[in-house]
Amino acid sequence: MKLASPSRSLLLCLIIIFFTSCFTSEVQSQPVLNTLRDYDLARSQALEATRIQSITVSDGVPYADIAMLIPFSIIGDNGRQAVKEGGYQGMAAVLLALEHLNTGNGTLVKEVGGLDERCNIKFTTEVRDTTRSEMESLNHAVEMTSRDEATELPTAFVGAFRSAVSIATSLVTGLRGIPQISPISTSSQLDNVAQFPLFGRTVPSDDGTAVPAIKYLRQKLKVRYLAILHINDSYGNAYAAGMQRAAALYAPDMTIQAFDLPLTLTAETVESAIAVLKSTGYQYFFGIFFTRQYEMVMTEAYAQGIAGDGKHNWMFSDAVSTIVTLEGFVADSPLHLATQGAVQISAVGGVPGRDERYDLFLRAMRDLNNPVDIATLQSYHPIYPDEPEYSTYTIEEDPNGFFDLMTIGLVPFLYDAAIALGLAACNIENDENEYFDGYQHFEKFKETEFQGASGNNRFDPETGTRLADSARFSLTNFVHVGTIADTASFNNVETDIFQDGEWISVKSRIFNDGTTIPPPGLPPVVPANLYIGRSLRSVGLVLAGAILTLSIGFTIWMVRYRKTRVVKASQPIFLGIIALGCFLMGTSIVFLSLDDEVVSAETCSAFCILTPWFFSFGWVLSFSALFAKTQRVNKIFHSPKFHRMKVTVKDVMAPMIVLQTLSNLILILWYIYAKPMWIRETTKEDSFGREIETRAFCSYAGSIGFAVSLGTLLLGVLGYTLQQAYAARNVSTEFAETEYIFLALAALLLVSFVGFPVLVIAKDDTQARFYVSAAIIAVTSLSILLLIFVPKIAAKKRRRRASSAGVLEFTSRTGSRKFKISGLHPRRNSHIGGGFQEPPKIEQEILESGDNDSSSDSDDDKEGVAVVQHPRAAEKLKETVEELQSWNTKLIAQVARLEALHRKTHARLNMATRPHDSANLGESSSTIRHPFDDSARSRGPSFDQSIKPVPNEDVENKTPSLQEAVKDV
Repeated sequence: MKLASPSRSLLLCLIIIFFTSCFTSEVQSQPVLNTLRDYDLARSQALEATRIQSITVSDGVPYADIAMLIPFSIIGDNGRQAVKEGGYQGMAAVLLALEHLNTGNGTLVKEVGGLDERCNIKFTTEVRDTTRSEMESLNHAVEMTSRDEATELPTAFVGAFRSAVSIATSLVTGLRGIPQISPISTSSQLDNVAQFPLFGRTVPSDDGTAVPAIKYLRQKLKVRYLAILHINDSYGNAYAAGMQRAAALYAPDMTIQAFDLPLTLTAETVESAIAVLKSTGYQYFFGIFFTRQYEMVMTEAYAQGIAGDGKHNWMFSDAVSTIVTLEGFVADSPLHLATQGAVQISAVGGVPGRDERYDLFLRAMRDLNNPVDIATLQSYHPIYPDEPEYSTYTIEEDPNGFFDLMTIGLVPFLYDAAIALGLAACNIENDENEYFDGYQHFEKFKETEFQGASGNNRFDPETGTRLADSARFSLTNFVHVGTIADTASFNNVETDIFQDGEWISVKSRIFNDGTTIPPPGLPPVVPANLYIGRSLRSVGLVLAGAILTLSIGFTIWMVRYRKTRVVKASQPIFLGIIALGCFLMGTSIVFLSLDDEVVSAETCSAFCILTPWFFSFGWVLSFSALFAKTQRVNKIFHSPKFHRMKVTVKDVMAPMIVLQTLSNLILILWYIYAKPMWIRETTKEDSFGREIETRAFCSYAGSIGFAVSLGTLLLGVLGYTLQQAYAARNVSTEFAETEYIFLALAALLLVSFVGFPVLVIAKDDTQARFYVSAAIIAVTSLSILLLIFVPKIAAKKRRRRASSAGVLEFTSRTGSRKFKISGLHPRRNSHIGGGFQEPPKIEQEILESGDNDSSSDSDDDKEGVAVVQHPRAAEKLKETVEELQSWNTKLIAQVARLEALHRKTHARLNMATRPHDSANLGESSSTIRHPFDDSARSRGPSFDQSIKPVPNEDVENKTPSLQEAVKDV
């Protein structure tokens, strides 16, 4: 059977309606906010209403009116503007909570389940726009708590948002006996029970919020230096103070500086505040200001180079909403670059997809996305008939966008605030107290505990502030994900969750430089390590090389010419010990020249041990030999006997062994009980306590006693040597040895007089300390080497070039020796009987063919110093000269007698000879000359051959005495 065409049309319509209804039921839910409309209508149309404490009874039904103080608009230079996020969504959460209370819906909070059957109270609401203004909010609070009709008084308030607004309104509500619960005002000032006796909150205070912030910065990022830029109001000031208190408790080694911003910003105030922030030198900043101020602050921060450069990182309080990034920024603009990698910390109800209860809350909120409930929500929006240019936020224009903002942090806390007030009111009624006042209501509120949209709600029993360990905090990372049409898009990524006192990483955080590696909290600094340096090290090594080369060279020279008179006079063993001592002292300069710039610290520590050993060993060797030598000279000088004395090996070794034993004993004990170590210490720090300059040195900590003992020993050796050298300063020895020893010691004394004070003054200057130390050792070693060896080398060369010109030589008839008397130059003393102008200086000359420095004479083979100006030497020399002069006179008289005899003999011969022999006699007589005549001397032995002197017993007997006197001198 066929249906009539009208029937077909009807059937088609029914099918279309069915499928349409099925489709729309999947998109839009059934209305939720049903009881609110009914109860508000019933209350407003009640024929009879009575106010009993905090409850209004209308037509026998008790009502609790929960008033809202929420910002829906702000008033600026462009007039009133709607705030599209936060307030409207928060109002929707409160309406949903009241609906659940009225219906006993325990889907989110199990304690609410069946509440409608246990509690007779019905909940209604009314809304006031705070415009984020203290004055506007205060006016609303006064107006609502001062109504003539008591039945219109609110039972409690939910709000406000800003702490400054809550402070103003809670003063009034507290005086009027009405509780006020805020979902987001975190100022610690509100914990003052005396001022705000009925204020509570479902969010931790700033002190509580500061704890996870400080823990994140210090424990997760290892930040030690933080600068806070906060708004100068009760919220900002309290938050900054809370951060500092939390740091003192949980990160005592953390340094925090706080700087304020005026509530009303200008370009000048922002520039000044950012400049102060930059002056700290920090690289981590915490911003406590509002979303509307974000653009101005961060743009200036980028301009001054403390944002967007990859080095500086910003963290914000929940006053900067995560919606700041929703619309993106112009690509590569200051805001784009400054926002990249920034994070916001806030208390959150949970993390979508990770918390089942929080996901249920978001689903319940999205169930309001239907025309009926949207219309109900819209009906609660404040309107301003006197401001026709103002248009409220219209949810119908973008319902999906509106409900997507339910994840804003404060929304679940508003839901829990309304639930807490409702449960507290119903719990009082169930305690057989059908009615209650505001104080009873607030006390029961503080006792209430439940798992709500924001987690576990537990409150401080004194202040009514939610306990920090019962809340969850989230770190939201602003991450640049791409650029579309010159717009940089961002994702808000939950990277970390703070729960049960610990941070849990969910995803890796991206920092401003685009990496996941936390940048350092301060600009990196490379400390200037002070070293000796290449130049000074070269100087030290050159000095050491000169000492070592001279020591080796002089030792080789000494060994080669050890049998010469010059070397024997100073004794090879004596010279060898001095050279070895200087060699060891020079080696200590090598150890001083090497620091941890060229060798390891362990090697430097070994050098710290070797340096005093080599130096003290060399010092003792050198000065033991020197003072043994000068001491021996003084013994000769003051000895009643007058002869050459030799400094034996025993003379040098005995004191040297004693001194070296004492020195080694001190050094061994030093090493055992206070081992020297090479350390590098900080000499300069920057304002953050970081080292910017270091110096390294040998640390002799705890060794002051050993150092003083060793220094006393070495200085004692030096002092005794100086005393001996000073005593022998006027003693004239062979090759003037004592004079040169005294000069060497005087040079050492002079450089020590200047060097040691400089060494003490410049002990903290690495280069000065090294140079002075090396210079003292070098001058000591070089002065000893040069003044001991160079004069001997010069003396040896002079002796080799010595000539016999101007020397009167006497030849012994029986010996092989010859003697010279200086001062008797033949031309200046042409007449021997003229006497001497000054006593002659008598020296022994070894004359031998070939090398004059080598002799087989037994006396010249003796080693040791000879004193040439002994006190008795002058007396004996005077006696010898007088004797020589006496015998000179006798010789002249003898010559005169011989000449007279010669003349007599010649006369007799002339008389006896014949005339033909006269010519021969004349020739013979012409050969007779004065024995000291130059022409006769030039002809050699003609005088001795022509004239034979008459023997004279006295002269013959005295001649050996003359030779003996000359030899003794």
